[in-house]
Amino acid sequence: MQKYFRALIGKTMTGVSNFSTEIYLSYYFSFNRQSIILFAISNFSAMILGMLLRVPIGNMLDSRNRKHVLLMNQIFTSLFLFVEYYCAAIPIMMLLFITSIMLSVFSDIGWSAINTIMRSYSDGINTGMMNGMSEIFGQLPSLLSGIFFFSISGFINLHSSLNISAILDLLSLIFLLFIPYEHNKSKTGKGKVVKVREQSLIEVFREKRKWRKHFDKSFLAMGVMLNAPFILIISGNFVLPVIEIYYLHRGADFIAIMEAVYAASAVLSGIIFPRIMKKLGLRNSLFFSYSIFVFSFIIMSIYLTPITLILSSIPRGIGNGGTRIGRNTMIMNRIENAYIGRFNGLLSFYVDALKILLVFLTAFSFLFISLYLVIEMETIFIFAMLMLIIGMERKFRIIQQ
Repeated sequence: MQKYFRALIGKTMTGVSNFSTEIYLSYYFSFNRQSIILFAISNFSAMILGMLLRVPIGNMLDSRNRKHVLLMNQIFTSLFLFVEYYCAAIPIMMLLFITSIMLSVFSDIGWSAINTIMRSYSDGINTGMMNGMSEIFGQLPSLLSGIFFFSISGFINLHSSLNISAILDLLSLIFLLFIPYEHNKSKTGKGKVVKVREQSLIEVFREKRKWRKHFDKSFLAMGVMLNAPFILIISGNFVLPVIEIYYLHRGADFIAIMEAVYAASAVLSGIIFPRIMKKLGLRNSLFFSYSIFVFSFIIMSIYLTPITLILSSIPRGIGNGGTRIGRNTMIMNRIENAYIGRFNGLLSFYVDALKILLVFLTAFSFLFISLYLVIEMETIFIFAMLMLIIGMERKFRIIQQ
């Protein structure tokens, strides 16, 4: 348990580093129609690149030393930000575009690496409690950084935020170096090494047919659908800043407040949902948390103001956090550690495909039709997914208690 706690601290420090830069990206991209279009293009570019890398990254994490992957990714992120800091001649919009794409890719690799490392500690630890703690520490960066950014937002700009992020990335290496991880004993968690041959993208998809004893199509489909709240959170990273800056004429500090409220709510979910799972069971607690997330969109669809935006962040954070805890527990109960990198890579590939489709429809409706159509469309989408999940579970009994 002690080594898991040390890994959680490393995860928190990794997440803190780039937060101020991410807020400035959202702020500068949301001023006018031209920058909003560029914001949408950068989101699409990052998602498509991330989707293409999902399976190779999963394969790499199963066949390489996961800690080495994590450390190298953190070093490259810091070097990239330092280079951008000193390239003051780059036009601001080009700088924003490049930074948005690369930070998204580096973040995907880093979170995938640290989560697979933490998965190797699961033997002998209650998985519900483990995922609850992971949610708490995973949201602390947004909570702490949102409060920190709100207090200094009047004193820094985009270029200085790049420098701050680069320095914090390097400092976080100190914590990451002390994350315990034994590469030769962590593939199954029982001292047995499962060697995974390097494979091409096509080979990994073909090999999926051999994984019948680990998961079937209905389990994979349930995993994709239980990611719907996360998909809407990602699309919200595009929609919400534009609403706050372009439509409601708020500042970057308001984005920070929204992030802090959301993160505090998600931290609360990490505290309460492991207890709820003990009382209601995994299946019922997943339905409960998913329903709370649906409620947050109903609030926004009824009346959209700065106050309702902040208030809707509370059930949004609790609902998404609780669903993620339940979803990760479901996967950890079913998938062996030796296959977790590839399974998550394959799952993330399909999730990214759905994410790209939804964000495309959202951006198109947002830019060319109506803001309120976007909110109504997303509300209908998440409610329909909840009904489909309940129906699939009743028919196939996929979620093991």
